[in-house]
Order: sequence, then C-alpha cells, then structure tokens
Amino acid sequence: EIHPAILRVGLQYASWEIGGSNARCVALLQALKEVIRDYITPDDTYLNRHLDKYLKPMFSFIVKCRPLSSNMGNAINFVKGCISNIATDVAEDDAKDILCSRIDRFILTRITSASEAIVETAAEKIAEGDVILTYGRSYVVEKLLIRAHTLGRNFRVIIVDSRPRME
Repeated sequence: EIHPAILRVGLQYASWEIGGSNARCVALLQALKEVIRDYITPDDTYLNRHLDKYLKPMFSFIVKCRPLSSNMGNAINFVKGCISNIATDVAEDDAKDILCSRIDRFILTRITSASEAIVETAAEKIAEGDVILTYGRSYVVEKLLIRAHTLGRNFRVIIVDSRPRME
C-alpha cells in the first residue's frame, strides 16, 4: 500500500513537475514525514522494526517513477538509520516527533546549508574574465553564478543542454 503523499511525489517526479536532485530529495523527505505522522505501529511489534518494512514498497514505487539521485539514496539511508536507532521503549508519538525532527535537520544541514556553502565558496573561485562551462541546469550552479555576478565579476557562461528536458 502506497501512502498518498508518496504517490503524489512519485507522480510529480514522473511528470517532471519536480526536477533537480535537491528539490526531489526535499519533496521525498517531506512526504516521508507525512507517512511517519500517519503511521500506526501494529500490535505485537515495534516501530523501529516495522516502519522500515512498511516503507520498502514506497521506496520501490519512487524508484519506478524516476531513478533516485545520489542525495536521495543518502537521505533514504539516513531515514532508515534513524528508524533503526529509535529505542523500543520510546512512545510512538515521541518516536514520530524524533524522526520528523531528524528529517528537518537533515534538510537544513545537508541540503539547504550545504547548498548555500557551495554557492558562497564556488562564487569566490570565479575570476574576472573566466569562462564557465556547465552541463545542463543546476539550481546550485545557477545560484552561484548569480552570486558571482552580484560580487561584480564579469564572466561568460556556456551551458550545454542535456536531455531529456534540454534545460
């Protein structure tokens, strides 16, 4: 059984409504938070043992909609690790709060803050008169080019389009 939040995100991936590895990863993590909030541990089992099994068909569905980016695989492994580390004596609502909080922290530290750090560091590397070659569209690359421009750097950009969307 596929949770509606996962179904929605998977269909958005398949239709390219959500593109870019960071955007796809954040959308998946937000959907997983909805799944976790709605999840009810069956009698005679523990959340940390059952939830991982419960999520497996949902992860398979996501992969069928569109292959995972590397950061999505890392995020899934992170969530699985967080689930397995929940002690069996933690109340279900507390466990859900802990998991959702850890997902929020992952988004902040490993996606949002990491992207900002890349933009700031890379923008400093662009020198006057440089020619930047990039393959396809990347949100982070776009932000760093804009940042370098706001720093007053004059440079050229060559973008090689890539399939399937020729961005």
